[in-house]
Formats: sequence, structure tokens, C-alpha cells
Amino acid sequence: MMIVDRIESGKAVVLQQDGKVLNIDLENLPDGIREGSVLKLTENGFQLDITTEKARRKTAAIRTKLLFKKK
Repeated sequence: MMIVDRIESGKAVVLQQDGKVLNIDLENLPDGIREGSVLKLTENGFQLDITTEKARRKTAAIRTKLLFKKK
């Protein structure tokens, strides 16, 4: 699993699970990527992992809500 950290100067800065950072030309990535997109590398190249991305975004939203919950 790889996460798009940011997009700058026509490249996606992608964080790998092992902590390594890759700079990948946008032309080599699927349409629709954005900050926070989850990518997987297949034999056909990079693909969006929408299911994992949705789960990660849901978890982040819950944590944010709990963090700022009024007591």
C-alpha cells in the first residue's frame, strides 16, 4: 500500500509502508488521484485502492471528531 502525500510540480509524492518516499510523474498514475489516495502496484502499473482509501478516510474522520468532541 502506498499513500499520495501531496502533488507538486507534475509529480505525486508517495509514501510507501516502509517509510520510503517516491516521486512519481502524474502521467504514470491513474486519473483521479489526490492527496490521501491509496495506490497499489500491480502487474499493469499503479491502481487506486478505493476500498482502502474510504476506510482510511472514515477512520480519520472518526478520530478527528473524537479529538474535537466537547466534554
